[in-house]
Amino acid sequence: MVREVAPKTENSPRQRRSKVCSSTQIGGITINLVTEELAKFEADVLVNSTSPNLQLKSGGGVSASISKEAGPAIEDEIRRKYPGGIEVLEFAETSGYRLKCKKAFQAEMLNRKE
Repeated sequence: MVREVAPKTENSPRQRRSKVCSSTQIGGITINLVTEELAKFEADVLVNSTSPNLQLKSGGGVSASISKEAGPAIEDEIRRKYPGGIEVLEFAETSGYRLKCKKAFQAEMLNRKE
């Protein structure tokens, strides 16, 4: 099931849509798998798969979009808290800054090319 959700923006009407490909509830928590425009999605927590060096801005795609929307403070927090990056299956937790979320998790997932 795919349903579209329009992200909210502060000073403009709803713009580009995000697609929720899957949604499930665990206890009182709703988990949505979202494609497109993750950085503009409104949620308590955003989770992004990224490289172990946590260089969002140079990572391209979703990581670069998150860095751009959140502002430089997210990269500063990552460098301060995770100077050596993270290992596979670990995640880095930061504040949401200018993202429309309370927290942002950057996770290093398994290499799917292997």
